[in-house]
Amino acid sequence: MTSMNSPSLRKCIYCLEEKPAEEFNREHVINEAFGTYDEDTMTLDCVCRDCNQALGDSIDLCLARGTYEGLHRLRLSVRKPEEKVIADAKARLDEVLLVMPGPLDGILLDIILSADGTMKVVPIPQVGFRRTDNGQWINLPLKRFLEGGKPDLPKCDKIRSLCNSDEQTEQFKSKVAEYELPLTGAPESLPAPGDDVWVDVRWHITEAVRRSIAKIAFNYAAHNQGAAFVLKAHFDPVRRFIRYGEGDCLDFVRVSPDRVTAEGSLQSCHFVALEMKDTRDVIVSVSIFNSFIYSVRLARTYPIWFRLACGHCFDPVDKRVYEIAATRLHIPGWTEKQRKPPPLIRRL
Repeated sequence: MTSMNSPSLRKCIYCLEEKPAEEFNREHVINEAFGTYDEDTMTLDCVCRDCNQALGDSIDLCLARGTYEGLHRLRLSVRKPEEKVIADAKARLDEVLLVMPGPLDGILLDIILSADGTMKVVPIPQVGFRRTDNGQWINLPLKRFLEGGKPDLPKCDKIRSLCNSDEQTEQFKSKVAEYELPLTGAPESLPAPGDDVWVDVRWHITEAVRRSIAKIAFNYAAHNQGAAFVLKAHFDPVRRFIRYGEGDCLDFVRVSPDRVTAEGSLQSCHFVALEMKDTRDVIVSVSIFNSFIYSVRLARTYPIWFRLACGHCFDPVDKRVYEIAATRLHIPGWTEKQRKPPPLIRRL
């Protein structure tokens, strides 16, 4: 009988199956979609091909496309040329809002990739309602207005629309009459914004994205402490969350709006830091493009406490990986769970 000590067998850190060495391939600590590096120092050989493929085609794809991190990939050209930016509905951005003083403030936009490879925003078909009390506009996607029933809105005195076809225009006018909205004046057309504008991006972080972030944290712990460390039963709950989606995602991954570092030269870098807290919780902080911090709890009350504090900076532009002192990084503590996390907002 062949045992785990046999050099011909390895145990996968995700499915826990023992397989021949040839059934394992190289696994990157951070998904290759977020950069490749000159030194091959942040890879693992303890993830089987089946798990690598299954996770890469599902949760890793969700993180790389249709998320705030995906937008940064586009801005920095850290992507494959044939990729679309907004591609996976499971991790889709909730809203992209124009931010500028005046009547166009708050219109809904979509993000597209222009022919020269730059990121642009264009208005989507929508309906706007002007509030009577403060003059601000409330904008809804046209599809929601046409198919979602009469909108529940505060008192409004004007309405405007942006339609892409004569058919949409007629449908819009028909719904305005059907809903008997108490408006003054005829519907107006929404003008298009100029070329250089500020936008706010609003989104919710889905379970698939949290699983992908937890995978980065788990991979980092395996790389730093060895496969034997994360193969222990104390890591089974997060292991099954990553591999199979079991458990409450908020038990494993929290989000802080803070940035890891304010150093200007590091604004486009990724950061991963591993630490054992005084509570013996094993926590990994992950920040993609230094945008905000995911705090991942890999294990709760590990049996023994030992000093564990390390971090690395991944620079996708220079293609380098740097060891960085954990004391230089802002690593948030594990706070009380939010049952309904609010949408996150960032300005581009």
